[in-house]
Amino acid sequence: MFIFYLQQEDLQYLVENIWAAQSVLSVCDDLYDLVMVRWDKYYEWSPWNCILLTKDEAAAHLKLGNAEQAYGIVFIRKIKHRHTLAKNYFSQIPEMAPFLHQEKSNQMSAVNDLVISKPIATAFQA
Repeated sequence: MFIFYLQQEDLQYLVENIWAAQSVLSVCDDLYDLVMVRWDKYYEWSPWNCILLTKDEAAAHLKLGNAEQAYGIVFIRKIKHRHTLAKNYFSQIPEMAPFLHQEKSNQMSAVNDLVISKPIATAFQA
C-alpha cells in the first residue's frame, strides 16, 4: 500500500505542486475543506490515482460509476497530466518503483475507505 511509503513531505509535494493546493473542480483553496480521494474508485489509491477535491465534491465524485465517462475530455486530460507528473516525481523514490509497473489488472474488490478522513491541513500537522 502506497500510504506507508509516503512521508509528510511527499504528501505536501502532491498537494502543493501536483494539485496546486486547490480543488481541481472548483479551485477552492481552503485546506480544511480539501480531501484527496481516488480518481478511479475501483483501484487502489496512489499518487497517480487520486484527485484533490472539496469534501462535497469528493462525495459526489465517489458516487460516479465511471469517472472517465462522467467528466469531459478536457478535464480528463488535465487529470491524466497531473497523474503523469505525480508518476514522474514518485518514480524517483526507490520503494515506489515496483508499484509504478503494476498492471491495472490488480483491480480492488472492495471499495471502502475511499476518502482520507482528515482535511489536508490537519494531515500536514502530524
